[in-house]
Amino acid sequence: MSIKTWFAEHLNPKHWTVKTRVVVASVTALALAGGGVGAAFALRSPAPPMASPSATPTATASPTPTPTPTPEPGELPRAAAARATVAGWSFPSAAALPGVLPEVGSASDGTVALVMDAPAVTETLVAAAVTIPIEPHTDYRLSLDVRRLGPEVADMPVELSLGGEPIELPALGSTWWSIEHTFTSSGGQSSVDFQIALTGPIRGFGLDAISLVGPDGVEHVPNGSFEEVEGEWGILNDALILNERMATLAVNMAPGPATWVATRRDGSEIARGDAQLGDGVSALPLDGLPQGYFEIRVTDSSGASITTPVGLVSSPHAYIPLDGRFGAHVHPTQETYSDAPAAAAALGLGAVRQNFTWSISEQQRGVYDFRDDEVAGAVNARARGLGVLGIAGWGNKLYDAGLTPHSADGLAGYGNFAAAVAQNFDLIGLELFNEFNIPVFNPGPCGLTGDCYYPLVEAAYGRVKAVAPDLPVIAGVTGNYDDTFFEQLWSRGGLAHSDATSFHPYQVYFGPEGLDGVVRQARDTMNRHGGAEPIWVTELGWTSKTGDVSLEEQGARLVRAQSTALAAGVERFFWYDLINDTTEPADHEGNFGLFWQKRDGVAAQPPKPAAFVQALFIAALDGAPFRNVDRIDGVRSVSFGEPGRTVKVVYPTAGSTTVEFPAWDTVTVTGLSGQVAEVEPAEGRVSIELDEILLVSGGVGEAP
Repeated sequence: MSIKTWFAEHLNPKHWTVKTRVVVASVTALALAGGGVGAAFALRSPAPPMASPSATPTATASPTPTPTPTPEPGELPRAAAARATVAGWSFPSAAALPGVLPEVGSASDGTVALVMDAPAVTETLVAAAVTIPIEPHTDYRLSLDVRRLGPEVADMPVELSLGGEPIELPALGSTWWSIEHTFTSSGGQSSVDFQIALTGPIRGFGLDAISLVGPDGVEHVPNGSFEEVEGEWGILNDALILNERMATLAVNMAPGPATWVATRRDGSEIARGDAQLGDGVSALPLDGLPQGYFEIRVTDSSGASITTPVGLVSSPHAYIPLDGRFGAHVHPTQETYSDAPAAAAALGLGAVRQNFTWSISEQQRGVYDFRDDEVAGAVNARARGLGVLGIAGWGNKLYDAGLTPHSADGLAGYGNFAAAVAQNFDLIGLELFNEFNIPVFNPGPCGLTGDCYYPLVEAAYGRVKAVAPDLPVIAGVTGNYDDTFFEQLWSRGGLAHSDATSFHPYQVYFGPEGLDGVVRQARDTMNRHGGAEPIWVTELGWTSKTGDVSLEEQGARLVRAQSTALAAGVERFFWYDLINDTTEPADHEGNFGLFWQKRDGVAAQPPKPAAFVQALFIAALDGAPFRNVDRIDGVRSVSFGEPGRTVKVVYPTAGSTTVEFPAWDTVTVTGLSGQVAEVEPAEGRVSIELDEILLVSGGVGEAP
């Protein structure tokens, strides 16, 4: 399938998912048929009744003007997006706009609202629409409630319209704000379309209580409060990494009283609660549950129960902001990865890395038909706001008998394939081959050396640049960092045919801090051959298989590796890999993931403890750049951010110790389990007992 074919299928209204009791008209245009329509609008909070016609005014003293009310910031609500279907409305496919979902909890009317999370929208796109049956020559009043999930009041790139007439939208905060709009139908008009169009990236736009009422008081909007929702049985959250302030489960279980119990991995109970579940999808607020990683068991009125891991992360943002420095490897050709983009985005990862398989994509010379799952993986990732790092992978039986390309014909064929990938996909970079220096990936006759790899780089670089001049072409991509390989590659002129270099430095498996030396060596080798280019670590991870690192240690190694990489100047770091490849705990290759494989009755990917740690680390950084490494005996301390807004990754290197930092205000200390302590400075300093990795923030300064 070509990517153009994919877009035609998923963005064409003929292929939109529609579950409705009325005929749905076209929703691709903002201006719809319905001539003779008169409209006016007003804002309200709360909603006043419609004004009666005023009598002729008489002269009076002018009163002091009353300020026009405006939306204000508020607390983030207890609410959760649910993977369920809203009746009566039409939407683009979930692949095109996956974040348009029903949201349970803290609704304006009833228990369900509609929420829109679309961080990658770049042009106007209708996100939801409903066709409303009406009578001709009739006056109507439209009312609706809107909000923005966020800590501040801000404008939203949203256009609301009724019958093609725009409805003004103010800057919004996290409390519901009501809007009214008067509408007069024309002669012969029997329906009108209400649409929500997105004109740019958006996170957490909420909509509820949409009502169109005429003189008879009859409601005309089908399912205007979004209470009619259908979903599978179980826990339906779109993600299981939750904002601590909003922590809620979207549950579709037996109606009636339900209970929940949260335990840590050691089995100790942390919190419990109860809720009344209704018919269909209900909100189950996790009140009293602090930041951390937990197993939660929900039991309904029938006695049925379901258990899922969840991670609660404290953040002022409704969603953890995506950080492009961090990514993970995905395998879109495996069914277990169908939910990978949602899982990655929930952690704040800003990118995914995936293969494009030459042997399948080109089965007739010069004709490229990319695998449906590889296309879907890349497009779904972009829809979630993730960058995609592509790999132009391996050999093709049409060239050099399927071996690693080595002849002039094979090298030209590989270069043309790499260019086709670059031309057809929206990428942040393209890697040339994968682990050329490892025999299982490179069965070619030339060998595993940088000298043998160089012709492939030379053949691909110019062809890729001809079709995508701004796309970074990444060379190297070695298993481990192999300095001899790179010495040969750069000696041949490889730096002139690449924009960045990458490698997979598994030689630091037993000591992530060794990355500092590896990166320094890589940069020194490039400098000897004309100058260093950006370094990307595009694969590194630890397996939690039985007998290897524990689940908790997997998360600790992640923070040690990523903080060391950023301190060494690595531009991007990709964890290997996102989801466990197997359910067998003793399998080495199958347990590198940050997530478990799916569980029955749980819609989202279940996070491992390392997934929670990744989200905790990204949320703590909140985009802060690396600043410096503190020089403290027996302590590793890496600082991010600016003076006055510092986050430190601090841990002992040789047993428990105590560390002191300058401080001018309360210092917050967070362990990788999520537990938080506050330390008050004494005489301008704080003293912290150190026997694990800590994230230190607040009023902390630099070490002396």
